Amino acid sequence: NADLDIVTQQTEESKRVAEVLDGLKLGPFNSETSSQDDNIAYIKKLPTVLTNAEIDTDIILGEGTFKSAYAFRDNPNLIFLALQENEETQILTEEIRMLGELNKLGVKTPKFYRKASFTPGGGLIERHGLIVQRITEAKDIKLNEEIDENTRLSQEVLDYSNQKTLRDIKRLQQVFAHNPDLTVDDFQGIIDQDGQLYIIDPIDVGNTSEYTLDYSTNHELNLFNLMR
Repeated sequence: NADLDIVTQQTEESKRVAEVLDGLKLGPFNSETSSQDDNIAYIKKLPTVLTNAEIDTDIILGEGTFKSAYAFRDNPNLIFLALQENEETQILTEEIRMLGELNKLGVKTPKFYRKASFTPGGGLIERHGLIVQRITEAKDIKLNEEIDENTRLSQEVLDYSNQKTLRDIKRLQQVFAHNPDLTVDDFQGIIDQDGQLYIIDPIDVGNTSEYTLDYSTNHELNLFNLMR
């Protein structure tokens, strides 16, 4: 009976998570490239509940406290961002909200397509999550840490950087200049192989003037120093 109660409780929670994610207004952010059409066509053919036939669980692309990133077997341009078991849906809804707000301001972010669920190993318990653009072979860059004339970026980041990187940095500078109250806690990004700079995984995004000098000004200074 105890085992049955646990399964029942997990099933109820799974349904609740699905209902919350169903309410998210998703759509590919920055969907200006032709590859997005291919991704959308691929996603439309996926089953409602994903299994190991679609998701490669042998390799975890990334794992944190609240979620894990898995690759699709037949599409190298997408990942499944799965909530860890028993984690609150608020984690995903907040991430969508924050990246959506930044995207509306002109900040380049990974594209979020739709919610999905996943049953690893054919189990009974579903893990819910989102189908997201995969930025392959990307290099991390911490923008919230102090960057000055003495800072040296990794050679890998420098090798990836080009005119596209410069354009994206200039766009970020303009966003902060035009939105002086904008705050981004844990400001970080990744640089793609082709040089594009994406902002990812903020802890918080807001418009609180109280912290403007601590956050916005430092972000602008860091971005300026990246261009030196």
